[in-house]
Amino acid sequence: MRLSNLLCAEFLLSIPETDATLINFCGQQPLHVLANHPHTEEGIRDCFFDRRPDIDVNAVDAAALMLAFAAKNIDFCIYLLAKGASLGNVNFDNWSIFAGGVTSPDFRQLKRILGQIIF
Repeated sequence: MRLSNLLCAEFLLSIPETDATLINFCGQQPLHVLANHPHTEEGIRDCFFDRRPDIDVNAVDAAALMLAFAAKNIDFCIYLLAKGASLGNVNFDNWSIFAGGVTSPDFRQLKRILGQIIF
């Protein structure tokens, strides 16, 4: 996912036994990696959700939305919200994109996200 190899991602996700919720040695699921890397090819994101539509975007302490927000990955934040991510969720440390985890929340960034989902 992180290296944006679309052919590899398509191949792995085409195998029914591939578990798209496995965690790497850093504790990240593929969804976390996609969220944390703003330069990941959109094709991989689309391939991931097309082939695994049952992925819970709020699973594992709702970290994907917070990671995308912290990485200034606005497009992925909007995409996650369209897939059902909740702005109200907090992680295990009780942090959300509104308070906690993000060192200095960029309110322009938040305004852009909210503007996209409201209008």
